[in-house]
Amino acid sequence: MGMKFVQGKYLQAIESAKGKLKGMQLETAQGQQIVHLPKPLRAIAQQELVLGEDIRIWTAPKKQRLWAIAFIPLSPKASIPNMLAPITVQLCQKKNCCKRGGDALWQAFEAAAGQHKHLKITSVGCLGGCKHGPNIRLLPTNVKYYHVQPSDIDGLIDHQL
Repeated sequence: MGMKFVQGKYLQAIESAKGKLKGMQLETAQGQQIVHLPKPLRAIAQQELVLGEDIRIWTAPKKQRLWAIAFIPLSPKASIPNMLAPITVQLCQKKNCCKRGGDALWQAFEAAAGQHKHLKITSVGCLGGCKHGPNIRLLPTNVKYYHVQPSDIDGLIDHQL
């Protein structure tokens, strides 16, 4: 079985226990389907897709799962009125960053996400600069910040808006 496409409404993100995007659930004409995302497409999906919008995904089967190869939103994101662009915080969860306050930073970002509905936190591997941790990367700007403290969060979020 080769490549095919699936089209439908983006119902929900499929996430790991730490909030990492792993796939998405779609409502299609044939019923609900889960499409898994390879790592290179995950950050793009977080930046470009909005829950409830129509999407077309080119897929290929692998190990009895449907995997995305490419996707395109069918309704332009720019046409959604009064929505803040989502900010994704990628927080390093490697040993050095966690030792230098990464766990406390994760908790502080979770608290901030409760106040800022457009904020999403995901764990990632090493972002470099291990001796200057904890480290984060903010998407969609793709800017890295080193030695981030919980007191820095409000300033970082305001700077992204």
